[in-house]
Amino acid sequence: MDSLLQYFWTDLAWYVLLGVALYLLDRYVGARFYRWYYDRTRKSAMPEGEEHGFVYRQSRSAQVTKAFIVCIIAVVILHAVFGKERNWLTEAVLLVPETLAVLVGFLLGSVLYAAVPHMRPALKKLDDIDPDAIKRGAQAFGAEAVGRASSLADTIREQVAPKPRPPQVFDHVPSAEDAQEPPQENVHDVLNRYTKGNG
Repeated sequence: MDSLLQYFWTDLAWYVLLGVALYLLDRYVGARFYRWYYDRTRKSAMPEGEEHGFVYRQSRSAQVTKAFIVCIIAVVILHAVFGKERNWLTEAVLLVPETLAVLVGFLLGSVLYAAVPHMRPALKKLDDIDPDAIKRGAQAFGAEAVGRASSLADTIREQVAPKPRPPQVFDHVPSAEDAQEPPQENVHDVLNRYTKGNG
């Protein structure tokens, strides 16, 4: 059950990303192709000030139709590539949620496209930063990080290292007499003493 839910949510996430990518592609490139298509298929050309895309500024019903067509094309391509790993019945059931996911992607794409002009000044500032300054900053940060890591390692080593034991104090100090070995008895004398006593 968990793997089925994971497959479902992963599949929908990919279709949302597909919708975002298609919307952005439509805004940046598709509007020009749509104007060419519109001028060739209508009696009157599109007015100069207007801008439309295959998805951009289309009615919701047209967007739903295009999202549904995109999902069918994606399913066919996935079956051509992955064949036996995809189930036709599962794909047929998922076609409606996938279409909704592509529509959500269109919506997110419009939000992203609107945010891009506001991001351009920040991106321009990033372009103006001197690469050598970034390299110097990274080297300084790296040196500081290495120094801190080294001092941390020293601190840990001091905490973990075994403490030296205090020297042991003995009450009796061994003398030269204690170090001498006791005299060894002759083995024959010992045997004779024990055998005579028992005999």
